[in-house]
Amino acid sequence: MQHDERHCRRGRYWRMVLVLAGCLAMSRATPAAMGQGSGHGSGTVTKPETPGRDAPGGRMWGTQPRRSAEEVARWNDRTTPRKTLETFFFSVYCYDLAPELIVNAIDCLDLKGLGQDVSEADAALMAHELSSILARQDVALYGVLDSKESSARSWSLIEKPGYHLAMERQADGRWRFDGETVLKIPSMRSANARDQREIQAARMKMAEGRTDPEATMRKFLLEVTLHDFTEAARCLDLRDVPVKLRATRGPEMARKLAFVIQRCGFFFPQEVVSDPDGWRYIWHSNHRGRIMLDRIRQADGKDAWLFNRGTLFNLDALVEGFRNDPPDPRYAFLGVVIDAASLKDGERDAVPAPGDVPVHLASPRAVLRTFLEGMDEIEFDDARTGQVLSCMALGDVAEEDRVSVGMRVAGKLDAVLQHLNVDLLAVPESWDAEPQTFGKESEFQVVLSRQRDGHWQFELDTIARVPELFDRLSPEEKRRTDRESRFGSARQTLRTFLRAVARGDDATAAEALDLDDVPARARSAIGPVLARKLKFVLDRTGPLHIQETPNETEAPRHVYYRGPLGQISLEASAGTRKGDWLFTAETVGQIEAMFLVALKKPAAPSHDPVTRASLGILIRGALPGWLQATFLGLDVYQWGGLVLLIAAATVAAWLALRAVEASLRGILHRAGFRLGEGFLQSKLRPLAWQLALFLAGVSLGPLDLPVAVWGRVLPVLKFAWIGLLAWTAIRLVDLGMALYTNSEQLQHRRNLSDMVVPTGARFLKLAVLVVAVSCEVYLVGDGEWVTRLLAGLGLVGLAASLAAQDTLKNFFGTLLLIGEHPFKIGDSIVVNNMEGTVESVGFRSTWIRTPDDSLITIPNSIIANVSIDNRGARTTRRYKAVVGVDYDTPTDRLNALRDGLRAYAAAQANILTDRMDIYVHTLGGTAVELLVNVYFVVRSHAEEVEGRDALNREILDQARRLNIALAPARRTVLVAHEPTPPGGAVPPPMGGQLRRGETAEADGPRRRFDH
Repeated sequence: MQHDERHCRRGRYWRMVLVLAGCLAMSRATPAAMGQGSGHGSGTVTKPETPGRDAPGGRMWGTQPRRSAEEVARWNDRTTPRKTLETFFFSVYCYDLAPELIVNAIDCLDLKGLGQDVSEADAALMAHELSSILARQDVALYGVLDSKESSARSWSLIEKPGYHLAMERQADGRWRFDGETVLKIPSMRSANARDQREIQAARMKMAEGRTDPEATMRKFLLEVTLHDFTEAARCLDLRDVPVKLRATRGPEMARKLAFVIQRCGFFFPQEVVSDPDGWRYIWHSNHRGRIMLDRIRQADGKDAWLFNRGTLFNLDALVEGFRNDPPDPRYAFLGVVIDAASLKDGERDAVPAPGDVPVHLASPRAVLRTFLEGMDEIEFDDARTGQVLSCMALGDVAEEDRVSVGMRVAGKLDAVLQHLNVDLLAVPESWDAEPQTFGKESEFQVVLSRQRDGHWQFELDTIARVPELFDRLSPEEKRRTDRESRFGSARQTLRTFLRAVARGDDATAAEALDLDDVPARARSAIGPVLARKLKFVLDRTGPLHIQETPNETEAPRHVYYRGPLGQISLEASAGTRKGDWLFTAETVGQIEAMFLVALKKPAAPSHDPVTRASLGILIRGALPGWLQATFLGLDVYQWGGLVLLIAAATVAAWLALRAVEASLRGILHRAGFRLGEGFLQSKLRPLAWQLALFLAGVSLGPLDLPVAVWGRVLPVLKFAWIGLLAWTAIRLVDLGMALYTNSEQLQHRRNLSDMVVPTGARFLKLAVLVVAVSCEVYLVGDGEWVTRLLAGLGLVGLAASLAAQDTLKNFFGTLLLIGEHPFKIGDSIVVNNMEGTVESVGFRSTWIRTPDDSLITIPNSIIANVSIDNRGARTTRRYKAVVGVDYDTPTDRLNALRDGLRAYAAAQANILTDRMDIYVHTLGGTAVELLVNVYFVVRSHAEEVEGRDALNREILDQARRLNIALAPARRTVLVAHEPTPPGGAVPPPMGGQLRRGETAEADGPRRRFDH
């Protein structure tokens, strides 16, 4: 009976086989002329005469009724680029079942650029050619713009050498493939053919009809349309189904899978990957499961792309989730709907778990999920310990040792499971499932089975073998865990993201997002906002099961969620963070839209804590609808908030400036500094602007501005902020200079700082400007601009150094003077026999004021290379005098003069007594010489002069009182250059020397000698 029914069905759909087979062949080769219809193209399409039944444009096998123009127009939606692409895909793919739809495909082409009237046949050929080109480019619909409110005028699908695929908004507001795309169809067709020849050899080695994800899905849906579920089951990976059950379980699974696919969305083959050597392909994914294809090695030695085991084991959950949902209306339009009633054919009723079985032990998947998630969270949540232990059969372990022994075994079992990398979605979720063995083909076999009490647990034998299995792991695997790396796989990224948000670490959470499409200068501020909004959306998509997410590093894109809110997917980045798994740029671009929809939905029940709503979310949720109406890109309440924010920030900054000014003025007044009223205020004014800008930037968060607005506003705020920082720094340097210059408190501390401080202030200002300009350049451009700027400054500096070598010598000489401090301003020094007081030191020369009041300028390079006698650095001032006493002076008087001077010097406070030398020094030619050598303890030259004056007067007073005649210590001798007279030399007076006033009596030339 069943055989007869299948025979009748095959007879009823034999024409459909030919139609869809022709559709399959059409996408693989150059399309032939497909027929004529009523044209609605964007250019001028000429209408030929109505063809006959067997003409190229007629119904070759046609028994289907003709659709009305209204029915055809229903599927001509070109309001957005995505809707236009869906219209085009649907019209071309279903041409054989509904040839009337070709007019919709032609309407998607802008034919005006061809410059001639185009026949409908030619336009249809262009549409088919373009469809074939798009099918090989794997254009993902979820990445195409789908907003009617968007202001975009064009949208690029593919832009690479040899290909140009783009859409453009027309005058009527609807979208079409632009004229350049239409003009390039012939050249792209040739390039497309060349690309296909390169991968044809790979297809020849694979199973027929299942050479890539697109071919497998197309074959599966074709067989489903014919209700040949046995043939459709050949597209499923049934390796885990016992051989005896495949004949019945295979068609049953195919029927369920077809039911789910029709409710997930229409299958557009043009968007499905067609690469036979690509990674596994996920067509749909949500919190219940995913529809995924993998490349599988068959028993005959050939590879085939099949719906993998994870998809099949999760079918029951998917069916239950979509049981009450209608199919995509396109399937109804084509008349190929699989209804819920057909699922009863061969469907096996699942046996529910007994009431006393806990939910987390009611199925193999529940146990595995509980164990892995518990090991994930056990370090943060102690309550997970009991759940982890309940997943293992520990009946042979004593009750008092169960926790300690069980947790040691759990840690090792977790490492073994990480090594096996079990796909959680491939594990059944029914209580009456067969025992599950993981690692069947390896030496690491772990078994889950239902125990006598009805609980699913890891078997006792497995628990006993865990230490042995753990010892077989490599040292790296024993230490390694996928929890250590933050972005190594989709699972790790999702875990890192959820933990970071839970800790309030929004910066780390933002690292899980692909922000390459966000302006670089705004990522640090926008990333955390998007991360929190994404978590808000995830809380409303269903329970978050991290372990159900793939953990492979080399894997295709993982679609975590696809549903009413949008699509959330993760993928290994190929951009600036190549290799890291991130939430895709398409997901990031949809966060704002998904967030606005999710605001109206409650959080889904989950074991994880629901993210606390931010202040911006709370404000938005509390406002009435009219305040959230959009006006000029922002909501009404956001415009009002900006006005209030600017006003409040200005007032707060003004008040803060007054408070700072008053406080600083009081501090300076108590410290003895005197500054003008307007001067201090002018130097502090940049602080007010900076504070106002800071308050405005901080307060923008609660307004929840759109990401697009943030991307434009933040760079402007940063640009202004850097400028204000530079302005503030320069004003503060000026304020410091004023305090230094006008302060009498620092007069006694000044030395070389009088030179260093002004010049250093100028250099500091220059450094501030260079840093500010570099930051501004980096903000406007990129790092290369800054590199070029610094390189240019380096070249300028090199040229200047070569042109001013002497100046540089003086400059480095100044640095030596500053570093070594050989003198200070006001010191009396002797340099190169030039004596004077240092008045100033510049970066080129030093100015010295001589005793004659002349101003001498000496280059610093010279001063740095010669000896410097710094008289101003003396701790004492030496005074040495030689007092000449007449030879006729009695000895007692001479002793009295010596002792009197000693007594006077010892009594003076400014003379060092331990270094005092007063004694009869020598017998000179004209007088007895009394040496007076003392050291004055004075602070200045003036005090030294006063001390000398007092000592000299005391010497004269004592000599006068003792009636001692003072004689000069020098003599003048006149020598005659005449021959000595006969009889010998003229006898010299007293010791052979002339006394003062005497002259040798001789004629002739004389020479004067002073002794």
